[in-house]
Amino acid sequence: MKQNIRKHSAGELAFFSAFDAQKTSFPGLVNNRQSAIAWLQQNGIATKRVEAYHYSDLRRQFAKSQAYTLDTTTESTAQVSLNDINAHPTIAAFTDLDYEAIIFVDGSLRLDLSTAKNLQSTAQEKSTWVAENLAREVNENNVDNLTRAMWRDGVSLNIVENTQKPLHLIFVSSGDAATFNRHYIHVAAGVTATIIESHINFGDEASFNCHHFNLKLSQGAKLTHFATNGENHQATNICRTEGDFADDVVLETTTLAIGGGWVRREGDLYCNGSNMNLKISGAVLAGGAQHIDNTFILHHKLPQNISLQRFKNVVDDKAHAIFQGKVIVSPDAQQTDGQQMVHTILLSDHAEISTKPELEIYADDVECAHGATVGALDADMLFYLRARGIPLKQAQKMLIHAFIADIAAEMPEALNAAADQLVTTWLDQHLEV
Repeated sequence: MKQNIRKHSAGELAFFSAFDAQKTSFPGLVNNRQSAIAWLQQNGIATKRVEAYHYSDLRRQFAKSQAYTLDTTTESTAQVSLNDINAHPTIAAFTDLDYEAIIFVDGSLRLDLSTAKNLQSTAQEKSTWVAENLAREVNENNVDNLTRAMWRDGVSLNIVENTQKPLHLIFVSSGDAATFNRHYIHVAAGVTATIIESHINFGDEASFNCHHFNLKLSQGAKLTHFATNGENHQATNICRTEGDFADDVVLETTTLAIGGGWVRREGDLYCNGSNMNLKISGAVLAGGAQHIDNTFILHHKLPQNISLQRFKNVVDDKAHAIFQGKVIVSPDAQQTDGQQMVHTILLSDHAEISTKPELEIYADDVECAHGATVGALDADMLFYLRARGIPLKQAQKMLIHAFIADIAAEMPEALNAAADQLVTTWLDQHLEV
């Protein structure tokens, strides 16, 4: 009998070789990681032939020369100071916001730089939830398996009372080594919390970061989440969120994608309760040769839930933005309200947008809809502004700012102000008057 043998790329072989070289130094059980490697060896890292990655060839991001370090606590990590981090333009946008910082440098949780107290590294976490998740063998997702195989650190947050200050997860890269993290965030029943997530790097090196966030919201939990990327245009950044949501959950998550060279934020969010309200919003400001992908799947399992996915993209030069949104309504999920909408402005003839909103409905009492629009800046509005003496670039900035602004409008005032500052900075740099 002829057996099909998968031909792996040089990058895949380098990844597998790095795993073999490092597996004895990983925290946790190696056999749980081995099942993830076995799946990747059998299926390969996703290419455009995999539908979910049709617009984003994941395998191409794994180079033969990719650096995989044995120890994430390196000399370069120690040289990054809190002043350096706070001075970064992305972090500086939050200066007026009183938050508790949770800081990672080159994939390692830095308790000496963090201001949040009683932090628990994933490597030391012993809770049943984390242990069962890491031991799970049946898994068909690329990013889950990549991080499951190679993770060294992460943070485990069990938020059991209302947070007086937002928690700010700050991920810093100081070099070009690939880092893999797994994070576990649980918001207890009836608790309200705010989490900020920022990704930055220093210099011009091509950093590579891959994160898997496991998010559990218990009954009546309310989470406000704001994520932004301030990395350079050489950086690769991959973030996946797997969400498990119970009855009466309220989730408002907003992503502002500005930095990074090849960026993908994906999510599988499971509505395992009823009477929940989920808002997944995002804005993309892309130029140069950036590639920014937002892909989210909402799994409605039980009745009377609301989900809204809303994204806005501004794409210039030869950049490429992607939105893939999917709502899956199970037979038991009657009275589901699932909405998706994506709006895009193209500023260049070479800019690209790929949109694929989808509905997969197995119930008959639902209100679901999706849509997408693509166009240029309104010529009449530009003429109106220029007729009043406003220069072209300034007029463009005004219209783009207004187009993006409502994505962050529903966030708390301090977060809205930070987002506004980040958008303004991008516009000032990208559209010089």
